[in-house]
Amino acid sequence: MADDPIYRRDQFLQLLTDAWFTAPTVMMAQAQAASSRVYQYELQHSASVFSYRPPYVKVDHGDDVFFMFGIPLLRDVTGNSWKYSFTQEERDLSLDMMAYWVNFATNGDPNDSAGAVRMRDMVHWPRYTSSSQEYLRLDVTSSADVRLRESRMKFWNEEVPRLMGREVRTAGSDEL
Repeated sequence: MADDPIYRRDQFLQLLTDAWFTAPTVMMAQAQAASSRVYQYELQHSASVFSYRPPYVKVDHGDDVFFMFGIPLLRDVTGNSWKYSFTQEERDLSLDMMAYWVNFATNGDPNDSAGAVRMRDMVHWPRYTSSSQEYLRLDVTSSADVRLRESRMKFWNEEVPRLMGREVRTAGSDEL
């Protein structure tokens, strides 16, 4: 498919996402999991208010900030209507994300809502460990999953360093 410009564009976007964001994030999660509580996520939902973006962009770096800071919940100056045209599902996603982050900041666990003013039923966010490599797929219908982009991460975090002559430590090895 080397002659297909759409295919090349999509592969280039995947390459940038993997090299700049996903591979370093997975590597850092692996490094920290032995000594700290790690909770990994990937935002899956592209907000409806970003209609100016071409559909192939999907979720972009920093999109999670809109949801974490409650932008979908802002009212206009009259207070009678929403400031932005997010969907109700997106407002619920924003509430969930804010609850996860407050729970984590308060209790060290995004699932522990002890002391929270408002209780919401949310999907359990699994703790990331070197062996399980679980993470949360944040979406209007969130779900837990394992091994974020596994085959791509093996390439970036194992094969590329080997090709560069570096010793590679993998999950589950005694050296981690």
